[in-house]
Amino acid sequence: MKLTKAVGLLVAVLAFGLVGCQGDAKPRPPKPAKKGEAPNPPAPPVPPETPESPAGPIVIVAGPNGDGPGVRNLPAIMKKVEDKIAFEKLAAERFAAKGSPPPPTVRLPGIRSKDPHRTKELALADALNVARIELMKQLEQLDPPIHTRPSMVTMRTNYLKGEPREILPSEEEKSVIRANNLNANVRWVEIDLELSEDHVQKLRSAERVTDAFRIAALAFALVAALYGFLRLDQWTKGYLTLWLGLGAGAAVVVVGLLVLA
Repeated sequence: MKLTKAVGLLVAVLAFGLVGCQGDAKPRPPKPAKKGEAPNPPAPPVPPETPESPAGPIVIVAGPNGDGPGVRNLPAIMKKVEDKIAFEKLAAERFAAKGSPPPPTVRLPGIRSKDPHRTKELALADALNVARIELMKQLEQLDPPIHTRPSMVTMRTNYLKGEPREILPSEEEKSVIRANNLNANVRWVEIDLELSEDHVQKLRSAERVTDAFRIAALAFALVAALYGFLRLDQWTKGYLTLWLGLGAGAAVVVVGLLVLA
């Protein structure tokens, strides 16, 4: 009987212990700090757990050496490849735009000599003369226009593009030339002219300098004519005022025509 009571008591104690272990554990209060010691700092709060963001699609590709599988993020790889291609394309376009020369401002292709000549030099001079007339027309159509007459040396050394091309007469043309009792051993010359923006700017600068010189020359002629008129009129005591005035005016007109020609 005593043994039965002892077993029952032991079972009750074990059941009470199991129920107590399953309950919520209460935090122990902090121990009071002793005199002269700093209190224990409170424990930091535990941050709540956040759900992980879903990762992008994963693809299994070959390893870096092609000898084993590797894991890569496909959208990230494609984005990097597209950015690299766009950057290289933009760099190539900028390099091509920077390296290529600007197009010519004035271009006169296929200017041919007016008449056939026995030598290439004579035919070239004729072609340059024809090209100068055409070039003056093109320069006057610019905005603002340029009124200049370039020299033959400038056109040959600066504006001539490529080598002059000789054009020999055909057999029919030779027959016509011989019928007129002329030498059939003649040729034409065809040339190309090109003026860049730098050439045009130099022509504008030269034209401004020329205009300033013309204005200064006219002003000097006017002052000189007026000074001469006053001195001569004073020397003649006013007897030739009319004639002196006409002479001074004529001198200014002549100088103006020479300067503006």
